[in-house]
Amino acid sequence: MGSKLYDFLTESLLFDDSLIADGFESVPEREIRNELRNYREYWLNNAAEIEKEVRIDDSRLNLFSGFERADLLLLKQTALYVDQQILTDPLFDLGRDPNPEVDAFNAVFGLETPAFDKNAVKEAARFLKALTPMVAGDYVKFYPTSRFFEPVKQLPFTVSRSGFEERVPGNLREFFRSNAQVTSAKAEGDSITFGWPLEVGRAIAVSFKDHPLAHGSHVFFLPETTVESVDRDNRSVDLAWCMSNSLPSQKEFDAWVMQSINQSAGHMYCQLCTELAVADGFGASYLSNSEFTFKLIEQVAPTESKDAPRAVNALLNVDLPILDQIDVATLMKVRQEEGEAFAEFRAEWDRQISALRSISDPEKLKSRAQEVVRELTEVQVLKVDHAVARLKKQMALNLIITTGSLAGTIQGGGFGILGLAMAALQGYASYDQYRTAKRENPAYFLWKALKR
Repeated sequence: MGSKLYDFLTESLLFDDSLIADGFESVPEREIRNELRNYREYWLNNAAEIEKEVRIDDSRLNLFSGFERADLLLLKQTALYVDQQILTDPLFDLGRDPNPEVDAFNAVFGLETPAFDKNAVKEAARFLKALTPMVAGDYVKFYPTSRFFEPVKQLPFTVSRSGFEERVPGNLREFFRSNAQVTSAKAEGDSITFGWPLEVGRAIAVSFKDHPLAHGSHVFFLPETTVESVDRDNRSVDLAWCMSNSLPSQKEFDAWVMQSINQSAGHMYCQLCTELAVADGFGASYLSNSEFTFKLIEQVAPTESKDAPRAVNALLNVDLPILDQIDVATLMKVRQEEGEAFAEFRAEWDRQISALRSISDPEKLKSRAQEVVRELTEVQVLKVDHAVARLKKQMALNLIITTGSLAGTIQGGGFGILGLAMAALQGYASYDQYRTAKRENPAYFLWKALKR
């Protein structure tokens, strides 16, 4: 089936092998920016058609990956066990026009305006090029999730009397706070460095335990603020910000750190809700390589009422053999031409997941999930093991077999706070309306690869 996006790329300088190889050094910045802008506009103009390509069937093994940039190794590892991977488009965001207000804002904190990053364009183009066989085989599709998180043209100034506690539901606050990792940071040129032990200062970075740093840390600066003027009639105020060499008091610093943790938590919660809503819109399950994200979703246990007991999640965990040290083209050939056992596994796994998602009673769901894993392991995984053994004999002798763990969770008993957030994001008038429209329990997966 291929991809309409690749119809553009195959004719674009962005996919020129020689230009990618030299990092686009011979191409003027203006020309690259223009091509990136054209790509972005092409996506937006053809969004409806491109989105139709994503949902090619009703498989629940179509996974939407909540990664800023998917790992090629992970895609190779899951290729035989997943029907489709929906990934964030790494080129889309690069076509966004610079925002002068952001540059002015950053200057306050001693950050230089970053130069145009040709290397980022090279890496994104190289990644998309490497995945061409996967796209041609309808295993990989792209969607620009970043457009939901683009900064507004006029930067907002927000104030909270509660230290931004309201950014996340009350029953999740302790989870975020207990997993928060705060370090000192500082501006260096056009970048920010962090990781030093926390001490009183005016720059910090907030991350979360078991959440890959590749997903980004949240950096905060504490400037000194001076009120220049107040216009009560027009309800406006002019403020002056500057970075001072003097340190804040311990009390002020501690309050600011807590505010920063709350804002970071709010950002992560909002992003997760949006990504889950996108996955739901495509009829896909959610895939993460972050244990923190996986645990966060598990924290939002669905309940039928305020008095109902906490629902039980049904955890599925199947160990699968992986073909290591194999190129993408060969792997896709195995998937399409020699993958009968893998296709059978996917079909049975998909059928079982669909059945599990219709079970509302949490105890029945948990019991049946355990039976499903046992059935799959005793029959389908055994067939896969035999197929892998045959492939190892047929292919190069240096083919290494490793193990991947596809851990899945299905939440029974309806939807909790996360469902309500998703309902709001999808435009439902009420939580009840959302629950009436939803006929399946949510499912999400965590992929781990272990050496055998």
